[in-house]
This record gives sequence, C-alpha cells and structure tokens, in this order.
Amino acid sequence: MAKKELKTYIHKVYIIDVEKGSIRLKNKKCPRCGSIMAHHMQPVERWHCGKCSYTEFITKPVAPALPKKIAKREEKVEEKDKRKKT
Repeated sequence: MAKKELKTYIHKVYIIDVEKGSIRLKNKKCPRCGSIMAHHMQPVERWHCGKCSYTEFITKPVAPALPKKIAKREEKVEEKDKRKKT
C-alpha cells in the first residue's frame, strides 16, 4: 500500500511571523471549551464553535438616525447653497 500524503493545514490556522518570531491563531478560541472557533459570514456574521455549539453574533454599530426636523433643516440649507452657487 502506498502511504497517504498528509496535507499541512498549519498555515490556515496560525499566523507565523518570522521577523518577530511569533506564532498566533488566526481565529478566536471558544470561551466555553477552548477549541478554535469558525467565522461565518452568511446568513448572519458570527463566530461558532463546532465542538460545544457556542455562538457569538457580531452586531455592527448602527449610526443614530437624525430627528426628522434636523434632517429637513439640513436639506433646506443644502438647497439654499445650491441656489446661491447658480
């Protein structure tokens, strides 16, 4: 029987910095069990542990909406500026 060639996956899991002489994980470690978590983008961006099913959802900060009165004032100011330029 021929020996099966082992594929190295170390370069997928770790970041190796030769100049600094450091090795660190690309992904996060699970706070519950300590294994490496997977980063998923679809359908919702999240970190998930396949071993213990721990999941962290990533929420992006949403810019606060301006009140309607302030937004209307800004539109009026922009319109006046356009009129003055022409």
